[in-house]
Amino acid sequence: MHDFGASIDQPRKDTGRHASAGSRVVVAVAPTELALIRKMDTSRFTLEALSELLGAQKLDVLLLEGFHTEVSRRSDVVKIITAKDERDALDRLEGTSAPVLAITGVISAREHPSQIAGIRVVDLDDNGQTLTDEIAALVKPTDS
Repeated sequence: MHDFGASIDQPRKDTGRHASAGSRVVVAVAPTELALIRKMDTSRFTLEALSELLGAQKLDVLLLEGFHTEVSRRSDVVKIITAKDERDALDRLEGTSAPVLAITGVISAREHPSQIAGIRVVDLDDNGQTLTDEIAALVKPTDS
């Protein structure tokens, strides 16, 4: 989340009330999902710390928003760049190492070239499933 004052918790819900009362960890359970909210300083949170936190989950894919500075130069991380327009895409690509699978975001709803710096621009409404299939093909099977 780009708004550093924002919270994913809702202030008028029970979980928000528990957090306001001082709970450091709040768990919300619904019939088909579970959410754990841990109140902590994430201003210096690293990809490694997140990976350690989620390690027991045995995830095949981890989609991240943010962490651009940490992952931009890593060749072991497949990236999808989001951009507003062609200039924004070029700025985000500067200093970003391959692999970059696609460029998407607001740019895809505007008039745009089919590729920028050799990377295709994907409209998720029209081609999101194709991009999902490509990500799935990159996943190496793990022993569960």
